[in-house]
This record gives sequence, C-alpha cells and structure tokens, in this order.
Amino acid sequence: MHARTTTKKRRLIERAKELFIAHGYRTVSVEQIAEAAGISKVTLYAYAGSKEELFIRCVEEITDEHYEGMRRRLETMTGSIARLEEVFAYNLEQYEKYSMSFYKDMMETPHVWKEIIQYRKTHGIAILERILVDGIESGELRRVNIEHTVRLLMILGEALPRAFPLHEKNAAEEFIRTYYDFIRHALINNRPGGN
Repeated sequence: MHARTTTKKRRLIERAKELFIAHGYRTVSVEQIAEAAGISKVTLYAYAGSKEELFIRCVEEITDEHYEGMRRRLETMTGSIARLEEVFAYNLEQYEKYSMSFYKDMMETPHVWKEIIQYRKTHGIAILERILVDGIESGELRRVNIEHTVRLLMILGEALPRAFPLHEKNAAEEFIRTYYDFIRHALINNRPGGN
C-alpha cells in the first residue's frame, strides 16, 4: 500500500471518528465525512465499503484505544479493589468524551451493537478475569466462579441498550454509576478473614 493511500485512509478514519463522536452515526452523512477527510465519496466507499462498516471500524479503533489506555493505567496499580475502582473511574472519564447521539445510535442499531459488543468482549474479558483471579487469591474479592461472573457481566453489558437512559447525559451517567455500584457490592469481600 502506498504511503499516500495509507495517509488518506488514516485521515478518513480520524475525521469519521471525530464526526461520529460529536454527532452520532445517523446524523453524519457520507458527504460530510468525505469532505472532512478531503476525499471523494467514491474514494470513501473504496476504502471503507459503507458508512456502517466505517462506523464499526471507528468504534473498534476507539475500543482499542480505550482498552490500551485502561491497561496502561492498571499497570501501575496494586490491589484488585483499587484496579476495579480504576476501571470504573476510567470508564466514567472516557464516557464524558462522547455525545449522547454517539451512544444512542450505537446502542439502538442492533446489528451494529452486536458486532461492537463482540469486539469489546475480546478486550474486556481478559481484564476482568485478571482482576477477579488476583482479587480472589488476595481475599479482596468474594470467591466466585470466574467464568460465570465474567459471562454475567458481559450479558449485563449486552443488555444495556434496553435499560440505558439515552435521552439525557446526567441520567445516563447516574445509571452507569448505579451499575458499577451494583458490581462493586457483588464482588467485594466484606467478610473479615476471607471468602
């Protein structure tokens, strides 16, 4: 692949991410993306296939960046409760970067959400499993079946679109905080001396 083509593709992805993050999937047109990237619609379709494929690719890249940032932050932390709290804090911090339209369009498009949730699972499962294993071994977290617990947390994540208050950012943030509080209390070992 030529350097010029690579540069154009990179610019396309970056401009598309900016537009999708700010305005969501539905309101951003192919024309807007092409114009922002400085390419023609024909070139956009040649590089991306379709607007939907471009959106999914952008969300996958956003997901990669999200989990890489999370991994970097978790590397410096000790203790499973501290790492669990950091996951929650990091997710809330990152949540602020995206428009409600972005979340709404992503979650309300079932086949898109299904692809995205599958992609996120590949990243999230490893982090959750490590925190759970370390936390159970140290006695910080309750002794739970790790496979079942991770599966339940993933199912809860998949179900979010049916319960998530997509109409208002503050209500959505409160929902996320409640969700994290539920997980926190389900996992933290409050019994003196162990599990």
